[in-house]
Amino acid sequence: MINKIKQLGVHLNEKNGSVRHCQLVRFALENFGRDTNDIVGIMEGDIFLIRDFSIREYMQDHDLIGTVQHDRKNKGLEYIWIGLSFFNLKKLPNPMALNFDLTYANGTLLDSGGNTYWYLKDNPKVRVKKYSRIPLSALPRESSERLHELGFSQKKISFLIKTLSCPECNHEEPFLAVEFHIDHHFLHFASGRYSQPSDDKSILFKDFLDDILIS
Repeated sequence: MINKIKQLGVHLNEKNGSVRHCQLVRFALENFGRDTNDIVGIMEGDIFLIRDFSIREYMQDHDLIGTVQHDRKNKGLEYIWIGLSFFNLKKLPNPMALNFDLTYANGTLLDSGGNTYWYLKDNPKVRVKKYSRIPLSALPRESSERLHELGFSQKKISFLIKTLSCPECNHEEPFLAVEFHIDHHFLHFASGRYSQPSDDKSILFKDFLDDILIS
């Protein structure tokens, strides 16, 4: 994978986080995931399920679902983000061709999961559902009533309000964002490795998860 990317003029190496991420997912699929005729899921360690969720129900009319990712140069290229996806290998055409490697298309690098762009392009009959992520930064000025209309529960609204009013929480830096995924069923503590357990943001996040698990 790295050699192919280098040939395209993009300099990546084994120490690059995206490269390591893709290698891990490729290893898991080749050694474990492809041995099943059932649904396979990929979920990052900093993503948390916060609502009752039936994978089979969400996939009854789809072969592949996941969070959509866009190319960095805004050329309109879409692919499935490596952080959260589910797919039914028994129903997918050419299942061995599906992987989540980085790739290059139309003059731009597609990050982790990028090869799903080519897979979906080469297999147009795949029933795919791409979900948009909802970052906290997209919700700072929404009223409680409007958030209810958007499907947020009162506990989630309370968490949003506390986080957005937190003076120590960085609301500008995109890689420190908190994001909702797949109809608010999953919460992503994006790049949580950059936060310490004692950080205000981490404390708010833990309290929210404890509240969800206890209730």
